[in-house]
Amino acid sequence: MKQLEFQLFSGDVMQIPCDTLILPLPSDERPLRGEAGLVDWRVCGAVSEHLVSGYVTAKKGEVVLLPAPRPLAASRLLLVGLGPGKRLQGNGLQRAVSLACDKILSLRAGLGLIALPGAVDFALDAPPIVRGCCVSLARMRGDARLQVAFALGLERARTLEAALAGLGTIAPEKGIEVSLEWPEAEVQPAGASAT
Repeated sequence: MKQLEFQLFSGDVMQIPCDTLILPLPSDERPLRGEAGLVDWRVCGAVSEHLVSGYVTAKKGEVVLLPAPRPLAASRLLLVGLGPGKRLQGNGLQRAVSLACDKILSLRAGLGLIALPGAVDFALDAPPIVRGCCVSLARMRGDARLQVAFALGLERARTLEAALAGLGTIAPEKGIEVSLEWPEAEVQPAGASAT
């Protein structure tokens, strides 16, 4: 059985323990904003330095795996190019998330935390993010487990629940069991249960 597990945490991206921190990067967002900007700021501009030097271009389809600098709790930093953020559409974001999840699965990594840039509006873009995870997991042969986390759980809970409901029969048809978990029991919304 293939398992797709989404985890929601109440804190910001710097407070959540994970194996791999995933930063989707628009090629035209400078300085970086949103959660990606927070991560870049906390690592003293290390991500921006890679962008300025040309080592990372943030072109659509680019995936770069780096050791995570301190003070990040993650051991790896996965930079995923989105292309121009001003023209970012659902399919482009879905492909970028799918590429990131492919890498997470190939590394047999544990929890992957997605730190979104300012160009991505979670309220609007949750469905392609969820579909990208499903597409990646569906391509895997045999049993597999993919764990994806998001910060600001209370703000994003309803949006993520709606995106999961929007999957309909897609996940079951692909043999994917999807769950939404709240590792921090005290931040559960009404009606949710910690597992």
